[in-house]
Amino acid sequence: MPMSPRPQKREKPPIKIIKINVDATTVDNKTGIGVIPRDIDGFVLGGNVGVKGEHMCVEWAELSVLIEGTNWDRSHNYNKVIFEFNCASLVNRFRKHQEDITILDH
Repeated sequence: MPMSPRPQKREKPPIKIIKINVDATTVDNKTGIGVIPRDIDGFVLGGNVGVKGEHMCVEWAELSVLIEGTNWDRSHNYNKVIFEFNCASLVNRFRKHQEDITILDH
């Protein structure tokens, strides 16, 4: 039986933690990426959006934007960060990394 969708809402991160939302899409042999960091009140702290001139499969595009998000985080020296992204296959692979992490091998 298919699962019914559950309503989702933005959850505030704990105090002194930044939440970085990363997302990617592929259209017409191009890949669009977005990195949006927010503080506890949802205030946007900056970010990065762009288009890469190459077409990637969805998993590689999502992984690429996650790397962009970690680069943004490193350049701003935050101590604690929550990354939020919606690529279920990558989330499952990170959670079960002891079982299979080979998708990260290029």
